[in-house]
Amino acid sequence: MKKLNDNDLEKIYYGWLGKVIGIRYGAPVEMWDYTQIREKYAGKDGYFVDYNDFAADDDSNGPIFFYRALRDCPDLSRYGYRDLAECWLNYVPYEHGFYWWGGYGVSEEHTAYLNLQKGILPPMSGSMLQNGRTMSEQIGGQIFSDVWGLVCPYDFRRAADLAEKAARVSHDGVAVDGGRFVAAMISAAFGAESVEDILQAGLSVIGKESGYAKMTRDLMQFYREGGGQEECFDYIRANYWKDKYGGNCHIIPNAAIMVYSLLYGEGDFLRTLKIANFSGFDTDCNVGNLGTVMGVFTSLKGVDYATWIAPVRDTTLCSSVLGYANIVNIPNFVYDVFRSALRLRNETYEGRYSESLTIGLDEMRVDFALPDSVSGMRADADACIVHADGALKITSAKGREGKVYYKTYYRKEDLFDNRYDPAFSPKAYNGQTIRARYRAEGGAKVRLFCEDLHGGKTYFSAEGATEWKIDIAKTALIGKIGLAVRTEEGGEVRLEELSCTGKPDYVVDFALETTENYALEHTEVRQCTHYDGVW
Repeated sequence: MKKLNDNDLEKIYYGWLGKVIGIRYGAPVEMWDYTQIREKYAGKDGYFVDYNDFAADDDSNGPIFFYRALRDCPDLSRYGYRDLAECWLNYVPYEHGFYWWGGYGVSEEHTAYLNLQKGILPPMSGSMLQNGRTMSEQIGGQIFSDVWGLVCPYDFRRAADLAEKAARVSHDGVAVDGGRFVAAMISAAFGAESVEDILQAGLSVIGKESGYAKMTRDLMQFYREGGGQEECFDYIRANYWKDKYGGNCHIIPNAAIMVYSLLYGEGDFLRTLKIANFSGFDTDCNVGNLGTVMGVFTSLKGVDYATWIAPVRDTTLCSSVLGYANIVNIPNFVYDVFRSALRLRNETYEGRYSESLTIGLDEMRVDFALPDSVSGMRADADACIVHADGALKITSAKGREGKVYYKTYYRKEDLFDNRYDPAFSPKAYNGQTIRARYRAEGGAKVRLFCEDLHGGKTYFSAEGATEWKIDIAKTALIGKIGLAVRTEEGGEVRLEELSCTGKPDYVVDFALETTENYALEHTEVRQCTHYDGVW
């Protein structure tokens, strides 16, 4: 097996961007009937909803935080079910946020979580013996499996094995086959030459007698024999539709939509996602999984950046119990996954991204090394940012000082949809030092700045500073850090890295805080997250 290289790291990036694009695209019509979707959104190009900042979703929460079971494990030779059980109990808040808490015996994740709390460890926690067949074969077995394919490029059997371990915490039967299938497809997509190769890799890691395998072979045969796209959809509804399976969201009908979309998408990223999204049922799950497969396979070639990629802003927001870890910079996540991929292979790397691999997953430090990446940076109305050769090119409106910044804290009102109850702690604090590596050209002027959300006041460094220790109120709630830039004709600033690190000098004054009501039964104190139960 060849050593991992720059291209493989980039494919991990495109795979996760594809996942986020798919979730964002499918979320507004989750559980709609396909006739409703086609009636309302026929001919619609781009996302169905302008989310601005898309809040947490279970389909991204799971891969990001269940992956930590692997990265937190000190000895990979002993990695197993206990690591995953501890991961669930360490990172998932009790009965709010993260995923659907539908009740014991109703929601498979809720059921497994309560089993874990009672000391029923995996694989028993997700087994048919413990929970019954219907419960154990719901869709959650595959929707969180993307990361195991991303962390195992070209090694689809290992990806499937890792996915099975993770899936068995909460699932069994064909749901575990789905986890293996999806992870293997993603892993194989790093080197596949066709969609057929990808599907065959998925089939190769599940039993031939599995109902999941039978469904996949049936649809592939239908396609090979020249059946049309709508005829295939009719075939799915006649043979593999949700009325033939139990539970709220069985895995087989959703998997059938995924296989169908891969076949008739014929290797095109957007066509594949659109087919799945207009087929209904659990759209954000299905389109999210397909986004990862096709993101790796196509490297998002031909996908319009402004329509599909720019709105993501290289950011995934989450709802774990750790507020600071819920603001995820996608390139930092990608670097961490690549480090874990190297660790699994016991392999070293020297390449274009060597310096980027020193950036920690949760560190408030971002760069722009990946193609077209903006690493969560934003511009106000008086500034413009464009990715340019491993840097962020910044210009300002004529005669104006524009601000380019990273959001270090989110409030409820910043988010369009809070159904998965995100909650945050700041990524920057008084007493820390902002550092920016940049080149100011053509007479451009630069000041570093931070914004205190408590008083709505912005504080600036001296002009030309490349580092600045924040020395304001200890009770400040810092919502932004960045650069204030003034450029003349032909001038520009090229930002290569921005960070805010060091020891905080910080106090929470609860007299200054408010409560944020994310849902009827979920209230958080601003800046804080809580673990246990309903307040």
